[in-house]
Amino acid sequence: MAEKCIGLTQSGERCTAPKANGGEYCLWHDPDPIKQEQAKLARLKGGLNRRVTPQLGDYPETIQTATQLLAFINAALQDAKQIEGHVQRLTVTASLLRIACEILPIVDTAARLEILESLFYREGIHAKT
Repeated sequence: MAEKCIGLTQSGERCTAPKANGGEYCLWHDPDPIKQEQAKLARLKGGLNRRVTPQLGDYPETIQTATQLLAFINAALQDAKQIEGHVQRLTVTASLLRIACEILPIVDTAARLEILESLFYREGIHAKT
């Protein structure tokens, strides 16, 4: 259970709101001027737009290789950390990890093939076509 704010309500009773960001106070009672401004803005919004818009990861513009697909999944995993709701976050994360496990052998094989091809071309050995 979250610890409660040490601030007092207008009636003089102890605040029942949880402490915010590891401090001693909730958002409403924190004496920090920056937090007071945040509380003021939250009051003006009247509870609207309370959720912070997540910053999305750096997704590749195109996905043409297994490596680009893996980069996409890594960015999506970072974004999944921002999903509200334990069950939804776990569901998305598990799905992305399952896909990553399926493509990792492909990425590894593609990387090994690329190394072999570069060695062959460097040595002047070309495959017969």
